[in-house]
Amino acid sequence: MDKKRALSLVMTLTVLAVLSLVTACPHVTPGNITPEERVQAMDAVRAALDRLPDNPTSEEVLDVAVAAIAKRSEFEATGSSDEFGIAWGRFPGGTTYIVDAKGRPGYDSSRAKEAVEEVSPLPAWFWEPPVDTRDASAASRSQTGIPAGPAVLFQVLGTNYANVPAQISPWLLEAGYSVTANPEAGGSVKSLKKVNGPAFLYMGTHGVIARLSPTPTEAAPVSYSAAIMTATEATAEAQATHAEDLADQSLVIVEDMLLPGMTRNFFFTSRFVTKYMTFAPNSFVYMDACDSDHPETTRLKDAFFEAGASLYAGWSAVVNDAACAESTPFLLCRMLGAPAPDGQDQGAPRRPFDYGDAFAELHLRGWDVDQYSGFAELAVTEGPSGGGWLRPSIECLRVDEYPAGASSGQSELIVRGTFGTDPGTGPFHAARSVTCEGEELSIVSWSPEEIRATMPIHGPGSAGDVIVTTQGIKSNAVPLTEWWVTLVYRVDAPVGSGSTVFTEFSIDCRLRYDIHGWRETATSNLHFALSEAEDPPTHFAGNSFGSFRCGGDKSFYDSETGIFIYKIIYGGTGSLPYLASGLGNGCWGSTRLWYQIIASGQPPTLFIDGAVFAEGYPRTSYFLWADGHISNEEQRRLALNEYSNGSIVVSQGETFRFMIGEGGAIEAGESGHLSWQRTLPRYQPTSTTPR
Repeated sequence: MDKKRALSLVMTLTVLAVLSLVTACPHVTPGNITPEERVQAMDAVRAALDRLPDNPTSEEVLDVAVAAIAKRSEFEATGSSDEFGIAWGRFPGGTTYIVDAKGRPGYDSSRAKEAVEEVSPLPAWFWEPPVDTRDASAASRSQTGIPAGPAVLFQVLGTNYANVPAQISPWLLEAGYSVTANPEAGGSVKSLKKVNGPAFLYMGTHGVIARLSPTPTEAAPVSYSAAIMTATEATAEAQATHAEDLADQSLVIVEDMLLPGMTRNFFFTSRFVTKYMTFAPNSFVYMDACDSDHPETTRLKDAFFEAGASLYAGWSAVVNDAACAESTPFLLCRMLGAPAPDGQDQGAPRRPFDYGDAFAELHLRGWDVDQYSGFAELAVTEGPSGGGWLRPSIECLRVDEYPAGASSGQSELIVRGTFGTDPGTGPFHAARSVTCEGEELSIVSWSPEEIRATMPIHGPGSAGDVIVTTQGIKSNAVPLTEWWVTLVYRVDAPVGSGSTVFTEFSIDCRLRYDIHGWRETATSNLHFALSEAEDPPTHFAGNSFGSFRCGGDKSFYDSETGIFIYKIIYGGTGSLPYLASGLGNGCWGSTRLWYQIIASGQPPTLFIDGAVFAEGYPRTSYFLWADGHISNEEQRRLALNEYSNGSIVVSQGETFRFMIGEGGAIEAGESGHLSWQRTLPRYQPTSTTPR
């Protein structure tokens, strides 16, 4: 406030004070102000504000408010702040009354802090802002805690404002939260006193900066606290009900000039939070309100942290409702793994991310700054207790078909992502679970970034949507895709060799892979396969199987005379059980997921690289001999040894690469080829699968 304006204001107040001595005023005994007398005094201030010309500036509002407050003998002190856009008056007993002028033309909350003109004298330390002594290193810690508890949503502003709770309630319910959002009692002083133990608290409301007198029990003076509007009007009856909270300034009364028409409501301060509120571990408090994270005071934010909150979001100044409607749902959709509002996603929706990743994308879009006012900034602060997620998040899956020590018929599912510390013990516990297509799996190990669970090789729970749940809060669903591929490997005698001999294997291999693609951050490109170091080749699933057959004939002639010696006729069929390794009659194989970018900007093409092995017997051999033409017994002995009954036919690691879901054929080995028919995977990801 410049000196000329300050002098003018002091002279105005002096005149008003003199006039008040000769003007009929209610007689008030200091320290004995009734709620009705406070209402009468505040009504007089409102009447003075009503007489202002249309669309007054913030300076005009503050001047008139201070003058009107000073005129009333019910108040014991008054003052104003250009920086915070408020005028204030204090009643005997501690009740504070604030006129909020931030919505008027001329108010600029981006200005540097200016000197505050004090009409009524108060100690100098009363105006000194508190020092933030919290550990600044807290924000750099990696936090993986998942909150547990209900979500409480209060929409205090009227129907002219964006109803964020209506947007985010379905996302929270989908994640497993119980949601309390009562439009009638929501945001009242009574309902706010019942905020005990939520995992998420959201308020769509208004905020001011309130000046608080120090209390006798406080070790240090408190200058300012952001104050948040409740849905309770400051009537005389309500003031009587909440007299204690008004006296210690847990509640202040605000005449709000920002909303259409003036309203007079209770606003709660940091002291209210300290008195009444508690929060669950890893919880998130979001005050979607003007000045809720003003850079000049951290008192309210610190009070929420002291009450147990782990994460706090608020605005640095006056924020336009359109900015809240744009920024808040987007930040929360990223943290909850929901589709972005108004089709703002490019491609599939994102899986849940922590506040850092979500805020980074918000910043890239420029939505962390109010584009309508140009200076209000949204900030998300991590408190001393950590936290930063709203739900568990699955990044990707892989299957170990033959884990060490597994019992027969069991494989192991490896789930990578962010899950928080293990809230339970043992293979099954009510506090957490891993399910596949609704079947609960036995947990082998749990760390914040990886879970291992026993999975059946076939049947229920062997493929489908995988979900991790911790303390009732569910992760995104990631499908474990399965498909059967019939690989046919056949070797025929070379054309012109005079032989019709063939060997053929048919291997029905079952494959299980996560092919949905995932992002490491909210803005990164999709990944479809782990590195070879992280993802060793995967065996065919244990319920794979095969068969073989062989046949044909081949004639042998004397190399010198060309005379026919003998003819061998082959035959044989058999089944091939699946084996973990080549240890007898059976089939086995291994694969690895692989992908290739075929066209820029298009989804990659997924392939399987693999190798198939098989052994089959018996094979029958029938010899036709030309009597009298075998003179060399050694030749006869060699023939019998090589082609006798029971000889083994072998496929030694024929390699293949096929595009998922498509048929094809490749050359494989000498005179052999490998073919497969088109197959359709089950439990495929869709365009709505979060990634």
